[in-house]
Amino acid sequence: MPRYYEDKPEGGACAGVKEDLGACLLQSACVLQEGKSPRQCLKEGYCRALQYSFFECKRSMRWMPDQDSEEEKDIDNIMLNVR
Repeated sequence: MPRYYEDKPEGGACAGVKEDLGACLLQSACVLQEGKSPRQCLKEGYCRALQYSFFECKRSMRWMPDQDSEEEKDIDNIMLNVR
């Protein structure tokens, strides 16, 4: 079951999902019973849903300068004029 880490600011916005992914891999049968590394188990398809969630979280954090909304540009202009 996923856990949420709202009280842990370090690590960025996706830190909770990343920590859940690591815990899932460490508790998987691949690591515990087969003795493989978490990286190898991830490549074999274990914890796929959390891996996808982590990827989507990281992807959503990307900032594209050409995708600024008009409101953000207006706010930027206001802030420049205040100085």
